[in-house]
Amino acid sequence: GAGGGASPEQNVLASAPVEFVQYFNYPGPLDGSAVSGTISPMVEYGKGAGLGQAFAFTLWGVDPACKDGPDPSTPNSCGVHIHEGTDCTSDALGHYWNKDEITADPWADVTYRDVGPEGSATVGLHSVTTALYESDIDGHVFIVHDYQGTRIACAVLGNSVLIGAGGGASPEQNVLASAPVEFVQYFNYPGPLDGSAVSGTISPMVEYGKGAGLGQAFAFTLWGVDPACKDGPDPSTPNSCGVHIHEGTDCTSDALGHYWNKDEITADPWADVTYRDVGPEGSATVGLHSVTTALYESDIDGHVFIVHDYQGTRIACAVLGNSVLIGAGGGAS
Repeated sequence: GAGGGASPEQNVLASAPVEFVQYFNYPGPLDGSAVSGTISPMVEYGKGAGLGQAFAFTLWGVDPACKDGPDPSTPNSCGVHIHEGTDCTSDALGHYWNKDEITADPWADVTYRDVGPEGSATVGLHSVTTALYESDIDGHVFIVHDYQGTRIACAVLGNSVLIGAGGGASPEQNVLASAPVEFVQYFNYPGPLDGSAVSGTISPMVEYGKGAGLGQAFAFTLWGVDPACKDGPDPSTPNSCGVHIHEGTDCTSDALGHYWNKDEITADPWADVTYRDVGPEGSATVGLHSVTTALYESDIDGHVFIVHDYQGTRIACAVLGNSVLIGAGGGAS
């Protein structure tokens, strides 16, 4: 959580400390041994070629050149990836995924963005379809790259940062430090889906950045969503498979538009925030997102969280409360 005087960027989602060392043949100029951080338990989702891992991380000492994100023309720029290697004293080899099931590299676009001065903090949330089980990943290395795509830091992942389907829950029902949220059908949604059947959990929201770079990072698991979203949203349809915080504050009237500070940010930061169904008949979806809203956590409390179907229609609504918001306060470590 956000206890003991930690800054907002130091809040993490159900995370465990990970020991990083400088990548074995990295010559500098950055100090790879200065990288430190936490990685959340990995949520295993899907089946077969759709099997993957969802996870959150917070890192310190990363490349400050990544403050605006990666260089799109440079492979591995600002990348964070699980590699085939199993130690930090030799070549980490390539990105790790099941190449018999998936051809294209699913790690290619998995990156971080520095949100603090001099690489002091970065928050990331990703879901990566690897066609691997959690047991396959245990013991492999987690590599941090700089802006030039060079490997700068390495950590070996252990069971401490892996969870699967423990405690009787299915893999899709594992969530990151989540709290149940009460959904109702959107007030004027006519069907055919049953919006009242949507249920789920939303993790505490991690507040990061300052000013126009202020935002929220969060994870969610939903059940009863639109099964048409099994392959993700329709890119030509606004709000297709969307999950967004809206300006409205109740579920009995119009939720209004997406909620962000329009005095600081022009483009809608919620436009690409979506879910992908990973279970039969909309039974489960796992999502992890960071959204730069230029809002504080206190601004978000009491606003509505809206779930859309494949056509972009609002189907379900929940009012967010303090139970799913964290900032820099509280007594938890």
